[in-house]
Amino acid sequence: MSKNPFPEKRFFYGWLIVASSFVTISMATSARYSFPIFMKPLSEEFGWSRAQLGGVMSLNMIIYSLLSPIVGILLDRFGTRSILALGAALLGLGLWSIGSLSSINELYLSFGGITGLGLACAYFVPNFSLARKWFHTRAGLATGIVALGSGLGLAVTAPAVNYFIETLGWRTSVRIVAMATWVLVLPLVLLLVRNDPESVGLRPDGASAEFSAENGMITYPPFQELLASLRSTIFLHLFFLYFVYSLAICGILTHFFLWGTKDLSLPGTLVALALSLQTLFATGSRILGGWLSDRFGRLLFIALSLGGLTVAFALGMITRGSFDLFVFAILFGSFYGLPLAVYPAYVGDLFGRKATGSLYGFIICAGGLAGGLGAWGFGMISDTWGSYQPAYLATLLLLVLSLFSILVLKPAHRSALRRRSG
Repeated sequence: MSKNPFPEKRFFYGWLIVASSFVTISMATSARYSFPIFMKPLSEEFGWSRAQLGGVMSLNMIIYSLLSPIVGILLDRFGTRSILALGAALLGLGLWSIGSLSSINELYLSFGGITGLGLACAYFVPNFSLARKWFHTRAGLATGIVALGSGLGLAVTAPAVNYFIETLGWRTSVRIVAMATWVLVLPLVLLLVRNDPESVGLRPDGASAEFSAENGMITYPPFQELLASLRSTIFLHLFFLYFVYSLAICGILTHFFLWGTKDLSLPGTLVALALSLQTLFATGSRILGGWLSDRFGRLLFIALSLGGLTVAFALGMITRGSFDLFVFAILFGSFYGLPLAVYPAYVGDLFGRKATGSLYGFIICAGGLAGGLGAWGFGMISDTWGSYQPAYLATLLLLVLSLFSILVLKPAHRSALRRRSG
């Protein structure tokens, strides 16, 4: 009898992969979403408009989104560790260079360009697809724990960065974030990350003892198979849902601090606290959504998120003071975090582990393009109309449309899952 190529281990190494991805995605989230807090001192020192600063975030998201499918394909073909290490190095470099800038073009290059490239290599696509490749039965829980890292990273960073800016200045503060990214991420990636369980003689979590090397080995799918998946109705629907979801959350997250301090005339410490509270609720819902989706299905939690965001945007249109802002923050955070871990697990359910990186990369491309549109569009609308209200209304209508599309296409999702399991 041949030796089992997937020996049993009392401790599953995949949990170390999850831990590494948890830290990596925490710092990547901090690198991206600490920028809105820096927008206020940048605006005050240089006189840059909200549209100009929102455009920096838009460029960051567009670069990130356009490169995500390429990164996903490279991950499936060549592995994850080197790409994650490159991403962490670029994230720190982009942030560090902000500390010495003197023009808006330098900000577009540093945060928009270099940090955008770093995010493509070290953010959602590599970390979520890596966790999905290591897990089978508890894929939602694993991706949920990774998603928990993105929430905790921002929850800790938001008040800390605001404090550093007020006490040390914005130039020193941004370099503190850069150094933390290098020190916390690079050693973990280089020491712990392995590309998939098969590469170290294991099988995915939850796979049966009869799971053979031939059936379990991850091989990159043929181009024709990948193209067919990209053209499928279900994939196009997921692409649309993630586009609307990302437009909603990135528009709010980019402008939340300016909205609270400028439009609502609230103190920066209070708005930073609301942002932190929003992120804490999103953090809890991330792991909850991933874990429960293992038992009750993925599409349910995508729909719950979009429905909750619809209510949150309606509330945002009537928010006037601190109490309203905190209620909005809790509601928005609870529902924007809910599907984050669900999407990569769902892609694996529908199309298989071997194409997770590639297909999830295209999903993230939708999110990045929508996020770029939201970051710039919300700022442009505010500069033009003197209010975010038209942006909130337009996003609310898109959210309603996305909910209707789920009702129409739910039978097609069920059919695709049956074919995959069969």
